[in-house]
Amino acid sequence: MIFTELSTWLGIAFWLLQIAIVMCIIDKGAKGCVIILIGILIRQKQIEKNMKLVLNTQPLFLMKKEYDFSKGERGKFYRPDAELYLPIYIEPDMMEVLRKFSKKKGVEITTIVNEWIKKDISIVETITK
Repeated sequence: MIFTELSTWLGIAFWLLQIAIVMCIIDKGAKGCVIILIGILIRQKQIEKNMKLVLNTQPLFLMKKEYDFSKGERGKFYRPDAELYLPIYIEPDMMEVLRKFSKKKGVEITTIVNEWIKKDISIVETITK
């Protein structure tokens, strides 16, 4: 599928170059365009060569059928004291409210959100006791 789209675009590009060559001949004469034509033909051969190389290589995203983990080390990158900060995604309308409060108070949005969460936790703890 990618090859088909690529070859279509290359076909269009070379068609446009042929039109440009005809315009060049009309404008500068045949002698002035010979060098341009040779350059275009050389570039076309380079592109065709590169396309063959790309098509003959195996995609990088394919996994092997089997991997050898015999020399692997369990827990090599495990850090028990590492802290994980999870991203929190806020709806656009709520984000606008937070921006207004933030600007009005002169503090960061993170500070406002943390204050609200702390207050909500204290309310829940008060009710559930």
